[in-house]
Amino acid sequence: MLMEALAQCYQASNTWEKRRQILSIMADKVRFSKLLRYIPCLTNYRFTDAKRHCLTYGRGGPVKSLRASRRDIASSQIKHFIAFITSSHIVQDLPFGERSITLSNKETIKIPT
Repeated sequence: MLMEALAQCYQASNTWEKRRQILSIMADKVRFSKLLRYIPCLTNYRFTDAKRHCLTYGRGGPVKSLRASRRDIASSQIKHFIAFITSSHIVQDLPFGERSITLSNKETIKIPT
């Protein structure tokens, strides 16, 4: 009776996280072969993962997820930032040396290298 109720809860849940929580309630007490009678689509991987969940977070315990937040930056702000860091106020040419190039008209030009 209890196994049937847990199997119905397992089938009714729509995410793997919830299913893992429900499965962890019974995974360490019942063998995989017996659970297959109630949940035919159960895989060995999911059964083992539910056992690991039971050991890590407790029987039916929720997993604490870290929420990653993102900030939306306007493209005008990005363009302004790129213009600023590539401006002559920030980027300075520091030549290592000079090289002389002689053109076909015998004119010599000095180029920083």
